[in-house]
Formats: sequence, C-alpha cells, structure tokens
Amino acid sequence: MLKATPLADSVLQPFSNWQLEGNVAGRFDIAVPFKEGVDPKVQLSLDFKDNPLLISDIDLSTRVKLGRLNYSSDLGVTGSEFDVEALGGGRIFPCHLKQRQVVDSQLMVI
Repeated sequence: MLKATPLADSVLQPFSNWQLEGNVAGRFDIAVPFKEGVDPKVQLSLDFKDNPLLISDIDLSTRVKLGRLNYSSDLGVTGSEFDVEALGGGRIFPCHLKQRQVVDSQLMVI
C-alpha cells in the first residue's frame, strides 16, 4: 500500500526489498505543501501482529510476532520495537533513529 506513495522514494527506500504479509493496523498523516522547495511533513504509526516477513537481500524469512513502527519526518524513527522470530528464537529489536541517511538504498544510522 505505502509503496504507491511518495514515501517509497524516501522513508521506505531502505526497505524496498522487504516483503511483509498479513494485516497491519496503522495511521498516517501527510501534509503536502503547495509551495515549491518545502518538504512534506509525514507522521506514520504502524502496528504489526503475526506478520510473515521476507528480507530478500539476505534471504531471511522470519515473522514479526508483535511490533510498532513510529516515524515522523521531523524526528525519524522513535518509540518503535519489534518482537521478531528469527534464527531459531525470538528477539526484540528496539528502534530509535533520530537522524538517518540513505545511501545506495541502505539505511545508515548516524
């Protein structure tokens, strides 16, 4: 769904080779200014539960047991956490990225 939005060329670029299945509950607000040279403002919140996930770059098939992704164009990724079933067990990955830089479709944390 979000791949068909302008977010695909910015926020979602590092995740372009990820395939998530199942239901996702979420909310997003996008404010698109009519003035040239002013960036859109984005707020995105997604909740995941029992979602199969394939990360094709590393041929990893896993499952997001529970998760929340919070993103805003002002703050980046904050207050996000994923309970992921991978590599024979469960792992919880907290995510708090205040600055981000996308280089060659890879997310680099600064």
